[in-house]
Amino acid sequence: MSYHSRSAIIGVLVLTIFVSSGCRSSRDLAKSRQTITLLAAASLTNAIQEAADAWSHKSGIQVRISFGPSNALAQQILSGAPADVYLSANERWADALAAQDQIDQRIAMLSNRLVWIAPQENRAGIANPSEIVEKARRIALAGENVPAGMYADQSLRSSGIYNKLADRIVRGADVRTTLAYVEQGEVDAGIVYATDAAITKRVIVLGELDPASYDSIIYPAVLLKDAPPEAAGFFTFLQSSEAREIFARHHFAALPTSAGEKHDAGRS
Repeated sequence: MSYHSRSAIIGVLVLTIFVSSGCRSSRDLAKSRQTITLLAAASLTNAIQEAADAWSHKSGIQVRISFGPSNALAQQILSGAPADVYLSANERWADALAAQDQIDQRIAMLSNRLVWIAPQENRAGIANPSEIVEKARRIALAGENVPAGMYADQSLRSSGIYNKLADRIVRGADVRTTLAYVEQGEVDAGIVYATDAAITKRVIVLGELDPASYDSIIYPAVLLKDAPPEAAGFFTFLQSSEAREIFARHHFAALPTSAGEKHDAGRS
């Protein structure tokens, strides 16, 4: 074999080794960057971020989270946006996904309560909810199709004061926007979840709304169709005692669940 032939063969072998090594490195890099995609109601921001960080630390898999109003997130999924797990602030939007056969597993995960809040400075001088009609000039509620806004509307109508307040209502895109309106003193009062009121010192809680005046607040967790095994692992983690402790620290009430049941289309 000539010198040139041997050199050519050696060159090919070196190139092959280099390419194979590069492929392995690329695969290893891709594996180290594994992510799952979670769409979650804005009111879950602090609790779910902590839960996702805890699971990522254990699993090595990152959770890419998009927070927003439950209705808008559900519409994104129905429009084809990539997602593996969906957490809604009410069952209506999980039902909408079920109606389009988007769900693999679904559980009722958490519950919450509604409270009246006012800015810390409370310039309107509102001492309790009974003074809202008389003293509040602007009132913040979440949007009419956002769960927090839907629950609030139900309560105000049930209490017979919605019409008295209707022309004073300012709508937030989601419950965290509603909270911000109150924090910044742009309104005299607002209705948010108890969990939202608990994260800030810039508002005061005037009182709790009567739970009998609105539907039970249930946060369903949904594992979407064709989600990867990693997403199923995160879905299971959300039902663990570790996750429940996290939710409790953020003032959510965890509902009793099994390890997750296969979705039955008849439930929607």
